[in-house]
Amino acid sequence: MLQLTDTHCTTGNSRGIKKNHIQNIRDANIFHNRVINFWNKLPNSVVLAASISSFKWRLSSFVMNVGSEHFSVN
Repeated sequence: MLQLTDTHCTTGNSRGIKKNHIQNIRDANIFHNRVINFWNKLPNSVVLAASISSFKWRLSSFVMNVGSEHFSVN
């Protein structure tokens, strides 16, 4: 189950998601564990969008400005 973290635990936004402890390397590559890393790196300006279309537009703009190298799997 995904849990929100305190704001001081993530570097990107105030809606960070806490990742459960990983038991083995197989679990580290599960889709939701990889997505949590990406989500926690997003700034508040993207995460706090008022609608899905606004979120998509802000996410697209952010990735174009920052570049996809910001979103490495590690």
